[in-house]
Amino acid sequence: LPLRSPNVEWRSTGSAAMKRILLFALPLVLVAIVGALRWLSPIHAPSPPESLNSHLLVHPVASGGVISYVVAPPDGPVILVNTGDDPKAAAIRSELERLGRSANDVGAILLTHGSYDHWAGVKHFPRAVVYASAEDLELVDHARRIRSTWPRIRMRLKGRPEKPKTMRSVLSAERLVFGQMVFECVALPGVTKGSTAYRFDDIVFVGDTLWESDRGFAPPAASWLERPEEVHQVLPRLERYPSSWIATSRHGLVARKMALPRGGSTEVDPR
Repeated sequence: LPLRSPNVEWRSTGSAAMKRILLFALPLVLVAIVGALRWLSPIHAPSPPESLNSHLLVHPVASGGVISYVVAPPDGPVILVNTGDDPKAAAIRSELERLGRSANDVGAILLTHGSYDHWAGVKHFPRAVVYASAEDLELVDHARRIRSTWPRIRMRLKGRPEKPKTMRSVLSAERLVFGQMVFECVALPGVTKGSTAYRFDDIVFVGDTLWESDRGFAPPAASWLERPEEVHQVLPRLERYPSSWIATSRHGLVARKMALPRGGSTEVDPR
């Protein structure tokens, strides 16, 4: 009988093992690429529903992969809720111009959390004070790095933006008064250590805290969260702050009755 070479047998075994590894790893790599592309792709801000009270003057603006909000009263300072991940803040400045206002009219920027893609354009609003929780101002001030997986990947791809000059920390249940407008702060840790929502009149701005699924809206999956162990508190806390509308960073303004989960899982994978 012919003898089989040990080297040939090793190569055959190694080749089979490599094929198994590739078959297992390839789907994971493809899922990661698709997820990253979806997150990095620009989105479009839907127009506010016609049934939304016109006196709120809330204008959704798509800035890269994030929907920010311009709250522009007839007089007094303009308030921004996040500024998106466009370092030039082009869409927001264009919206301000459309409204007959300018970047110098922006008096405050409320950050729902400190991930850079929510405040990349702050330098274009020189008179604005940036508000966020003390924990998330550490992210904005580059004093610490965010721990969740996908936000860290995105930051490495795009780099850190220039940090704002004037910042002020907020506390949960604190009321921020700007002229005739009042914003109530709601601590919603999960996306980051100090994620914060803001209730203004009949709207709660939640940022990335809620994502759309086939069962309504729920917090993202754990890979998107800095504090996944606290995310179960998000929905019970929101229940204490009634409103008609939920303002999200990915899906725009959504009727509250449509935004809460209708059974099933309490977390969503945005990919």
